[in-house]
Amino acid sequence: KKRSPMTFHFTARAAAVAVAAALLLPSSIEVAADGSVLVLEDFSDPRHSWTQMNDPVMGGQSTGTFAVADGVGRFVGHVAVVPFLHAPGFIKAETGTGETWEDVSSCAGLQLLVRSETPYAGYRVSFGKNRPRDAMPYTYGYKADLVLDGGDVFQTVNIPFDNFTDKWDAATGDAVVTCAEDARYCPDGATKADLFSMAVWAEGVEGDVRLDLKSIAAYGCTAGVAGGVSPKLVLRAPVTAAAAGHCSVGMRALLAAGGILGLAAVAYRRGVVGRRATYEKIHPVAVAVL
Repeated sequence: KKRSPMTFHFTARAAAVAVAAALLLPSSIEVAADGSVLVLEDFSDPRHSWTQMNDPVMGGQSTGTFAVADGVGRFVGHVAVVPFLHAPGFIKAETGTGETWEDVSSCAGLQLLVRSETPYAGYRVSFGKNRPRDAMPYTYGYKADLVLDGGDVFQTVNIPFDNFTDKWDAATGDAVVTCAEDARYCPDGATKADLFSMAVWAEGVEGDVRLDLKSIAAYGCTAGVAGGVSPKLVLRAPVTAAAAGHCSVGMRALLAAGGILGLAAVAYRRGVVGRRATYEKIHPVAVAVL
């Protein structure tokens, strides 16, 4: 059946937008089997301001820095023993309080793409501003251990929200009462709807620290998901050539077919000479593909 030029025109638009969106899918975030992933922070293009804080403000001797370079957040330092506590202190990198965050109420937990070239057993992650009534005045947020293997390879670490608690020891960072033991200390809906702030810690274990972060996300999200893919995943960081190499054969074939279809349809509609002008009206990324 012969299609009209108008039909091919709309086919071209759909194909071009699909290819452009596919090229902008995040290259460093995995999609969890039980849902989709919502990007919270991508250090190739940070959304939040991160500030280093160390225990010397409390009389400790730990040192540390946090800086973003080459698409990676680098958390480096040394956790030392706090003299008056006779126990290791902490260093942490934290976002500004009250910044805007995605609503993760429908998600299962946090997902970090990280590596630690220096073995260290005291990494933790925290978010929010809640604290129990009997907590120390300067402590706040829900905290959980970040456990990963040492090495030079980035790994994906999922931390279920049920692992977080706001009942933790201010001196060691260890959980006093876990979420599993008492639901009162689990992250509540209001906090997951507005994370308020997020921090990465090295705490309670003496030693050198070197943690590299590529991204922080929420995984297992169901709100607004159609066909297992969240619309909020679209239009993030461009996929590099190296990342594209990890696509399945089927995905590469699909992208190629979509691109060919778009070019063929535009050529049919306006001729080879006019195809760039058509794509310029659809999406600037499609122009780059040409």
